[in-house]
Amino acid sequence: MKAVENDSRSQLSHRSAAAANLGLNRFRLNESQLNAVEDSVAAMGSPSPSLKLIWGPPGTGKTKTISAILWAMLLRGHRTLTCAPTNTAVLEVASRVVQLVQEFSNGGSGGCFLSDIVLLGNNEKMKVEASHELSAVFLDYRVERLSQCFSPNGGWGHCLRSLIDFLAEPVSKYQLYTDKITKDREEDEEKKKNISSNVLIDKKNKNVARCNKGNGHEKDRCNNEGDVLMFVTLPFKDFVRATHKELAHNLCHCIETLQNDFPRDPTTALSFSHMSSVVEATRVLGELLDAGAGDRHEAWVNNLGDACSLCSVNSDPPCKKCRFRKARSLCLGQLEYLRNNLKLPGCYDKRPIEIYLLQRAKSIMCTVSTSFRLYNVLPTDNHKPVGGQGQRQLKEPEIFPPLELLVVDEAAQLKECEAMIPLQLPCIRHAVFIGDERQLPALIKSKISENADFGRSIFERLISLGCPKHLLDTQYRMHPEISRFPVWRFYGGEIGDGPNVVFKSHRRRLLRGNMFGPYSFINVRGGRESSEEHSRSPKNTIEIAVVSLIVERLFRESASSGTRLSVGILSPYNAQVRAFQEKLEKPYGSRDGFSLKIKSVDGFQGGEEDVIIISTVRSNEDGAVGFLRDAKRTNVALTRAKHCLWVIGNATTLSKNRSVWQDIVYDSQRRQRFFHADRDKGLSDAIQAATIELDAADNLRKMGSLQCAP
Repeated sequence: MKAVENDSRSQLSHRSAAAANLGLNRFRLNESQLNAVEDSVAAMGSPSPSLKLIWGPPGTGKTKTISAILWAMLLRGHRTLTCAPTNTAVLEVASRVVQLVQEFSNGGSGGCFLSDIVLLGNNEKMKVEASHELSAVFLDYRVERLSQCFSPNGGWGHCLRSLIDFLAEPVSKYQLYTDKITKDREEDEEKKKNISSNVLIDKKNKNVARCNKGNGHEKDRCNNEGDVLMFVTLPFKDFVRATHKELAHNLCHCIETLQNDFPRDPTTALSFSHMSSVVEATRVLGELLDAGAGDRHEAWVNNLGDACSLCSVNSDPPCKKCRFRKARSLCLGQLEYLRNNLKLPGCYDKRPIEIYLLQRAKSIMCTVSTSFRLYNVLPTDNHKPVGGQGQRQLKEPEIFPPLELLVVDEAAQLKECEAMIPLQLPCIRHAVFIGDERQLPALIKSKISENADFGRSIFERLISLGCPKHLLDTQYRMHPEISRFPVWRFYGGEIGDGPNVVFKSHRRRLLRGNMFGPYSFINVRGGRESSEEHSRSPKNTIEIAVVSLIVERLFRESASSGTRLSVGILSPYNAQVRAFQEKLEKPYGSRDGFSLKIKSVDGFQGGEEDVIIISTVRSNEDGAVGFLRDAKRTNVALTRAKHCLWVIGNATTLSKNRSVWQDIVYDSQRRQRFFHADRDKGLSDAIQAATIELDAADNLRKMGSLQCAP
């Protein structure tokens, strides 16, 4: 027994040490998440390929786990490709990783930089604008910024040479400046003389000039004044201040771009350190120049760094001029180091810069379909030279570490054929798939394809082949009253509730009455199904009336209490979704402190809100529920709410059908979470009014059909 305990403690100690080395302690991962991360990282040390599956039910922290894996890979120096079926999922992961780098890298002291991350895709479809937080890692914007730095005219090299030349010989630069001003003035005076000698002024023109007196003369006078101002020569002190300010600003702008966007490696570490020193040195020089330290020629012509006779024998702090000479000397030394050691690629066109960045990025993120752009970019081995039109060929092939790991989020929504796009990229040896096969699968419109299992995800295929999977076993989203049924029905009770949802603070009493607790089935008797013209999708106007009144109450309560509230309305049917949008989006869609989202169940996968209201629509004597019987779709609908989940439906219709909805109705009755909508006075009035309106509409249609009959 003691041996077992000692072995267990040894393993725990080893895991704790590994977690600390990878910086995982800051993530506050639970045991299942930590196991998944450590297993994925440990597989990278294996000489043989590996495949890991992580099963992430709703609210169990899939994105957090993926972020921890990618962070650990960045620290270890393993190059990764992260994919997902949708832009939304990719952006969520990218946003989380960027936040981690900004929060924990400490300016790069942790070994991670934003320049290590590349987000690849279509900025219009991803809705990543130049002001978006992810524009810092978005490939198109990064290429645009670096192309300005790589440019031979006005780029890094030009700015660096200009500042070095100025700091080394400012007196000569001033002489060139004054000579140019003098030459320009002489040329302008000569031009004016030539114009005057060729102008013949006759009496007629004089009369015209008198008629327009004031206007032309004032204009000439302004032009003459402008000419005089154009040739004003700045005194030496103003010249050096203005020139240093402009050149330092241009160079610091390039430095900022390179520090944020240029890929780093061990050979460039010292160069980037010197960049930071240059920024500080130029700032100090600017302050000294503004204080008058460089006003006289003598301050620039003496030997760099030499102390004056007084400071050389005095131990007190050096004088202003000596500080200036020292700062100038240090700045020039750092600039010369950068000129001699930091070699930027000779890329001027967009495509070569893209290739350069993608070949060196440590973490690339894109949709599965976009990953095809990496073919013919990533090397087939680790000795492929840099190539491309507009790019300087290096004398020796540059060595790139291979892209080793593929991470796929929402893998259960990814068709097998789609998964082959990134899996066949060269050098991919390890893969981690994260998903939940008990939520919605990939969309297949063809019934023939669906029956042939063409819609089966690679995640499902691997599970059917017996591949082991890590279960993330703690959910942090739903109130326990909400999670109780889906955890029992869809996950066999294997998921526990996190401490945050168990606390009383997670329970929010938003409306009065037991009907509006954390979880309720609200029975709407007498509802009617109807279809839109030219559409087979059903809708239920009685349920629309009930839900609309509930939303109105929630909005009033939120406004009166000043509490922020997010509400989501879900329905499996598009006609019902459109009807809700037409009625509710305008009055409640965009209010301060109150947000309302109305989507189909399929469109809400991956989302969450404080309150979720589900409109089931179906209400008929036959118990027909259509594709509402789909257990995966029902699982998604039931697991989106954080604080309150209210299911609106006809219990008689739903319980007649032997599907998951029969279990939902019976479970709510057994748990005393079953309520009749007409027992609430306001809801009863809304149902009655909607019924009268519906009857009137039916009567009008019948009368119209009778009049049209022959």
